[in-house]
Amino acid sequence: MPHPASVTLRHGAERLSGCGGDPGALLHSSAWTLRALDGACLPSDRPLELLFGTDGRFAGQGSCNRLQGGFRLSGEALRLGPVASTMMACPEPVMAAKRRWVEALAKVRAFALMPEGELLLLGEDGTQVELAP
Repeated sequence: MPHPASVTLRHGAERLSGCGGDPGALLHSSAWTLRALDGACLPSDRPLELLFGTDGRFAGQGSCNRLQGGFRLSGEALRLGPVASTMMACPEPVMAAKRRWVEALAKVRAFALMPEGELLLLGEDGTQVELAP
């Protein structure tokens, strides 16, 4: 699990590295916009977004519907959900994209930060959700 702080200690030839801080600070440092789900863009009439709060809750936009839920960081795991969503009718390709988005969020078990600052949510089944700040 990524952490916001790191340190390296050198003593002679020995080098020790460590990390610290609240990993949650990395999640709620920005609003995140979906860049790709399993390497593909999803059709949407507006950006698919996610915002992690400091209270263990998240909110977002799933095409034409709003979504929300809780998240929990523990040990090396991140879990989202259950995910609740409004049910406004949209064109079917957009609705299908929203369903894939919500299903992917429910599968999240870990996260990583990419070199360019993107957030990568990793699902239990190999699903990868790439979000940009």
